[in-house]
Amino acid sequence: MIVRYKSPDDRMEIEVECSSLKELFVKLGPIQELLLEHFRCGCCGKTNIRFSHRVWDENDYFTLRCMDCTAELKMGQRKDGFSMWPKTDGPGGGWSIYERGAKSESSQPQWGSGAAATQQGSTVPAGDVAESEIPF
Repeated sequence: MIVRYKSPDDRMEIEVECSSLKELFVKLGPIQELLLEHFRCGCCGKTNIRFSHRVWDENDYFTLRCMDCTAELKMGQRKDGFSMWPKTDGPGGGWSIYERGAKSESSQPQWGSGAAATQQGSTVPAGDVAESEIPF
């Protein structure tokens, strides 16, 4: 059977060929996870998201990139190359903005949450902690 899936915002239509309902879940599940959950930037909340691919030292790197605030959501991938998933740990659900000039103890540039990170619908300046995160 052939199934056509259209993203909720009508930006994409994907055709999936499968032989069973189980195979449809296997193929469509990861696609829906990206399109439904991660097509809104975790830093600025906008939906101007693009797919990004880079090759460095013969390794492939995949991200979703916000074209408004330059935040990126890194993707993990299996060694066999079969599937990918969003790396959602950290502030902003894994979305982060590369901050030039920010140095760690190892003198390497750092990825941060940008000028502000959105947490539970409120804006919290980078480096500060939301009141709801204080354990007392």
